[in-house]
This record gives sequence, C-alpha cells and structure tokens, in this order.
Amino acid sequence: MVLFQARARRRHFSLGLVGIITGLFLLRRFDLNAKGVPRFTMHGATTLKADPNAVHTYLENGHLEVNPNGTHPILELIANAQEKWKQKMERASKTLEEAVQEYKRRYKRPPPKGFDDW
Repeated sequence: MVLFQARARRRHFSLGLVGIITGLFLLRRFDLNAKGVPRFTMHGATTLKADPNAVHTYLENGHLEVNPNGTHPILELIANAQEKWKQKMERASKTLEEAVQEYKRRYKRPPPKGFDDW
C-alpha cells in the first residue's frame, strides 16, 4: 500500500511538473504588440506576417469582415472583450449604498431581505 502511494505521488508530481513547464513555455510565446493586441512569437520572431495597422471591419449585422493583411481576428476580438469587461467592472457598484441605489433603479423596488450579506 505504501509503495502504491509513493508511486502515485511521484506520478502526480511528474505530471504537475510537466504542466508547469508546458505553461511557462507557452507563456513565453505569448506577447502583446504596441496596440495591446496579443500575438504569438516563435524564437523571438513574430509568426504572424501581418500589418499591425490593418484593421478588420465590424458590419452592422454583427459579422466581421476580415482584412487578410491584419492579425488573426480572434486576437482583436479577445482584446476588445477584455476592454469591455474592464469598463464594465469600473462601472460596477463599489459600496452597499451604490448597489442598493442601482437595484432600486433597475427593479423599481427595494432589495430583498439579506441583500447586504451578498
């Protein structure tokens, strides 16, 4: 039983170590360009042969018209989503009084019993 536990501990340690090394390796490859849009690098050279000034067009129907000379669109979408989330968090209530005011504004009624414990 003790031998089995020692092997299991070694296996968990080895898998954890491999995971950490892989994570660090991937983090080294992840970088942000001057606009704050992520890009992936390989041995210090950018793997994306893209014009950093090329922009994608957002259509009224919600679709994205991709500029083939630009970076991969998912990277721009991620950066935009992160900026929107940051702005949302800045607007969030910071105190109980602000939260109560916002609740009353939204729902036209006082908050429920125990609201202050949330």
